[in-house]
Amino acid sequence: MINTLLKFAKYVLLIGVGTFFVEWLTDYSAFQVYKEYSLRTFIYIYTWINWVIIALFIYTLSLKGKTKVLKFTEMLREKRFFYDVDRWSCTPYISPIHYTYMLTPLESINNNIQARVFDSFYQKVVNSFRDKVYSTKNFSSYDPKNRISFIRVVGLFTLAKYYLPPFLLLSLTAYLISLKPLTFWYEGLGQFVVPFAAYSFILIVFLTKTLIHHSSWELVDHEILQQLGEKDPRIAWTSLNQHTEQGRLIIAAWKTEMENRGRREYQLRGQPVPDNPKPINHYNIAPFPYPPETERFHVAGNKVYEVPIEKINQLQTNVIPFKRKI
Repeated sequence: MINTLLKFAKYVLLIGVGTFFVEWLTDYSAFQVYKEYSLRTFIYIYTWINWVIIALFIYTLSLKGKTKVLKFTEMLREKRFFYDVDRWSCTPYISPIHYTYMLTPLESINNNIQARVFDSFYQKVVNSFRDKVYSTKNFSSYDPKNRISFIRVVGLFTLAKYYLPPFLLLSLTAYLISLKPLTFWYEGLGQFVVPFAAYSFILIVFLTKTLIHHSSWELVDHEILQQLGEKDPRIAWTSLNQHTEQGRLIIAAWKTEMENRGRREYQLRGQPVPDNPKPINHYNIAPFPYPPETERFHVAGNKVYEVPIEKINQLQTNVIPFKRKI
């Protein structure tokens, strides 16, 4: 924007110099006409400059509001995921949402390529999978915990972080309306409050719309039904070994995600994309879904058992004595 204004000022100056020499060399009063029109334009701009600034405010705030709503949506998705993982943690089965996300890795909701490259949600999904895939701890139930209100899942404190700032600004605007005359809102400083009040109102509307949409457990069940063919499938952790069909599908999904992320990283850097792009190592890359060395152990009371570690995809000498106490 500053560069645009500088270019505009340069053209105004060049035209002024040009008309001055035209008037100096001829009988035509070009410079006087230019000054007159410039003065009228300046008065017009000065009269409406506040609304130009307000329009720029509205545009900037709309972009900020869109980003905030997208972050809010991703936060809801993450809260729902970890809640459902915990809901199934007492059973020998993987959470259906968790299994769905392992088969179809989710990207950032933001279409911005940088946001998708550095999004860490899939990494959290895979890390949670790695923590459980070889777990042999005792389970206490064959049924998951009952669902609770999604508002309780998100938490009132988290919601307050998003809702409180725009709500306070709207409350302040309502208070000023009761004190200030109408002219304050289109001639005085009140006109600069208008875009922020409008932004706050629209933000609250979109946050609420998003919350209502994602708080429906029926929507979750519908997504699971479309992906897995059942509303409440029971998929045992023991069936998700990497040598099973499900395991191969999970690995294939991981490879595809790594290739897509690598392709976007090259695009983000402005570099040619190779045939098999691999992501550059950074803290948001999801690890391989199955740990390279798998600890299999059973613990009863305080007894310690000697357990082997299977070294996957390594040398044939694949049994190492290992002692561990939980």
